[in-house]
Amino acid sequence: MNWFIFLSIILVSFFQEGYCCMKIRRSVDICDCPDIRDRDDNRNEINKTELWYTEGPGCARNLSCGIHYRTFLAFNFHESEIPIPDDAADPFALIISTLEEDYDAPPGPTVNMFSYYGIICENKDWYATIYPIGIRYYGPDYNGKFVGGGGEFNGLKSRVWLFKCKNPL
Repeated sequence: MNWFIFLSIILVSFFQEGYCCMKIRRSVDICDCPDIRDRDDNRNEINKTELWYTEGPGCARNLSCGIHYRTFLAFNFHESEIPIPDDAADPFALIISTLEEDYDAPPGPTVNMFSYYGIICENKDWYATIYPIGIRYYGPDYNGKFVGGGGEFNGLKSRVWLFKCKNPL
């Protein structure tokens, strides 16, 4: 009986001090969302490794991109809390990072896409919640139209379908 009490005390002290060989993962260290880099518009391993990307605990991520015409998130209005405009030609839209449309311009300031667009993990998927410049959709003539420039959509969720990132200089 004394051995049982002695061994119990030893085992309890090991588990309390963290000297045990077993590592217990806390639920806050686990992220149920997929690797967002798989939604990069280029979708190949070379570009995936070229992204300025780091992971923190849980779903904390940093994806650094330069503000540019080619830095955006794409979403489908059918997977968003934002209502589809009456004159939209299709259900897809872009959450843009700038109104500047010079395709060949150098990238602007570096931003963390996760904080810039308010990207969160919910229901095992990534959602944008901030629309810094608004959204761009295409009307019946397929010319770009802009809405939500005053932050009116901030707080509404849109599932991130894909993204494009102009690497910073």
